[in-house]
Amino acid sequence: MKLGRKLWIRSMVNVSAEVIPFFWSMRTFIHHNPLYEIESKPFDEAVEEGRRIFGGRPFLRREDYAKLFRKGFIEERFLRECVSRFLEEAGFSQDKNLEEALLSIMTQKPALRPYRNLYLSHPELKPPEDLVEMFLEDPKEVCEGLARSVGRERTLCDLIDSITGSRTTTRVDDLVIKSSFEFLDEGQSALGMPGREKGFFRSWLELARRDIRTKLRTSYCVIEEICEIDSPEEVIHRVLTDLKIPEDLWEGYLTLELAKLKGIVGFIRWRSQNREYYWQRIYPADVVDFTAVRLVLVRGVLESLKGKIPFSPDYTSLMDFLEKEPKRAYLMWEYFSGNGLPELASELPKWFSKPEGFTDRYTLKKAEATAKNWAVFLKEWVGYVDPELVRLYREFEKREGFIWLEALEETQIRKIVTGISRAGSVRNEDVVADAVFCIDVRSERFRRNLERVGPYRTYGIAGFFGVPMAFVEVSKGHEEFLCPVLIKPRNVVLELPVEGRMGEGVVHIAEKILHDLKANLLTPYITVEAIGLIFGFDFLGKTFFPDTYSVLRSRIGDPKNRTRVLVDRLSEEEIERTVDTVLMNTVRRILERETGKGHIPDQTVREVIDHLIEGK
Repeated sequence: MKLGRKLWIRSMVNVSAEVIPFFWSMRTFIHHNPLYEIESKPFDEAVEEGRRIFGGRPFLRREDYAKLFRKGFIEERFLRECVSRFLEEAGFSQDKNLEEALLSIMTQKPALRPYRNLYLSHPELKPPEDLVEMFLEDPKEVCEGLARSVGRERTLCDLIDSITGSRTTTRVDDLVIKSSFEFLDEGQSALGMPGREKGFFRSWLELARRDIRTKLRTSYCVIEEICEIDSPEEVIHRVLTDLKIPEDLWEGYLTLELAKLKGIVGFIRWRSQNREYYWQRIYPADVVDFTAVRLVLVRGVLESLKGKIPFSPDYTSLMDFLEKEPKRAYLMWEYFSGNGLPELASELPKWFSKPEGFTDRYTLKKAEATAKNWAVFLKEWVGYVDPELVRLYREFEKREGFIWLEALEETQIRKIVTGISRAGSVRNEDVVADAVFCIDVRSERFRRNLERVGPYRTYGIAGFFGVPMAFVEVSKGHEEFLCPVLIKPRNVVLELPVEGRMGEGVVHIAEKILHDLKANLLTPYITVEAIGLIFGFDFLGKTFFPDTYSVLRSRIGDPKNRTRVLVDRLSEEEIERTVDTVLMNTVRRILERETGKGHIPDQTVREVIDHLIEGK
């Protein structure tokens, strides 16, 4: 493949992944807006884009908002204003009864919905013909909509699963998660993935040729053939071409594939943008590597379906099936996607091979049942049946989350403004104490409750007090950033022993024991019994007798030697001693890890350092 084509594919993959926000490592994990990368769009468009790509529910359920309404978090006047504005935009502003009807179903009857098979309790009801006509489905139009959804709302695996009942997406996700965790391991596993220094894609290639799980769950001949290519860009091009996906759909299609495991992709994106991150330096990975691995597994899993489904598992064959056999595809979609009419769903499979005589009867029966269901719903809601109300309710469902959210925000803004005006009247001399909390949202409930119980005043401030620093603990030998993850500190603070060398102590030994236990096959059977009692005492002591327990615990464990935190400018002697201390501890920890020994004498460490520096 020419260099220009490779660069184009690499750029396309990175653009496809831009919608997926970064995920930091767990040790510095922070909350972030999942729609961060599409914040440039209007709010309603961004929410819809997030729903389309990531799935899930953009807003709370109606029942949840109704609870907030009953508890006073949403005022009726604001909710009424939002409903009135919606009716005006929808062209129903003249009918004031509809405003009351919508408020009623939102606040008094939140569980009343037209999709709960209400018609089953009203077998005698006959819905109007125009309502039945509204819900009559054309199998050809349904299949055309499914065909258009590939690359926009569904991946090839998604649509094949919904039509055939296969579980290709789940199988691919399982294999990708396993491969990703093996590569992204940061020392937690007893056995590390071999060859990780080559990068994610190339190290995975080496492993895939011998991996039993991959061979069992995919068409391995396809995997083996693709594994002969060692360029991730070429693999991506090869797989998309083999699946016969039109090139104009590639970018959107890859976005949907990457969004399946957005947490892993977000972390890989963050790693690739932070090249000073230790694990990224020694085991490089980027989103192009991940995409190549996922597409290879997609290709292998889909290929394993050949002969088991009524079409070849590629885009062109699927489109031909939807176009040439729409009735059969429609019945399969109804059955495997869960959209089928309940009383006829069990009969659908026997008509897959001969759908002609059954499909028309089925669509009419389903339309009648749906129309009857809506008729029951409308009668319980407003007391009469009108097809225009169906259109209104459908529009209302699309906007309901925004209506609730806007009313909630208006209520809370009013409360905040009122609270600020009242707070200004509090005299300083009435305050018993001031308390400073981190500005993290998790501190807000502590602040609210503290101010509620008495004349206390609280302030919010960044937890690092505006001084970003990298702290090097004497026993660790590596830095830890004490500041928000978006900031790279330039200040380094060192912890140094005043005299002697710091011992490991009971806590450090316990950590090593737990790490070893975690990798043992018998761990699930013995860990709780072995260490549960110890941690139970620890929990009880810290909770009910903190002072006494702290004294007893300090007597049992090996106390740290006295240390001091080094902040001021160093003298030459202090610099030499600091460097020597950090170097000794770093080399000691490396030797202990590599040799498996619990303690390396100072003399041995010194000899290793001298050999490395001076070749002695």
